[in-house]
Amino acid sequence: MRFIFVAFLAFSLLSKQAFADWACGAAECPSGWMHPDGDLCICYLFLDFPRSWNDAQNYCRSQNGTLITEPDDGIADYMEYFSPINNFWLGLHKANDGQFYWNFSNESLTTSSFTRWAVGQPIGDGRCVRHDAQGFGWISQDGWNLDDCSKQIKFACEQPPIYI
Repeated sequence: MRFIFVAFLAFSLLSKQAFADWACGAAECPSGWMHPDGDLCICYLFLDFPRSWNDAQNYCRSQNGTLITEPDDGIADYMEYFSPINNFWLGLHKANDGQFYWNFSNESLTTSSFTRWAVGQPIGDGRCVRHDAQGFGWISQDGWNLDDCSKQIKFACEQPPIYI
């Protein structure tokens, strides 16, 4: 009986990974958007023209996307090491209740949430979050920093891929 359970569990896990590999492999991104290899089934658009946080978010929405999110290590690592822009807005903001929220989410970041705050952050009066990456994950100022939402910096959008 135990063998059957272990075999079923292994089959389930392998099937799930095989489906994810197939689904991501069958996905395409709109022209100009990047689809990283691996299991990141997300399309990214990196924009080299600085905008305020609100203007960047509105631009992403006009392209059927949102400002980029980094809800886990895999995506954060990808952004840190492979992004063609070093500093960019994230879709993370500080609400009036003092909590941080991702785009279109009612769940706030908690002490158990994934975060990648730079050393000493979050501090200051800013309400919007930018990702600073110099291309080397061990530099202490890399990570998320709180900033003034009206500041003009580069940004990146994300959206789900189109499955063919």
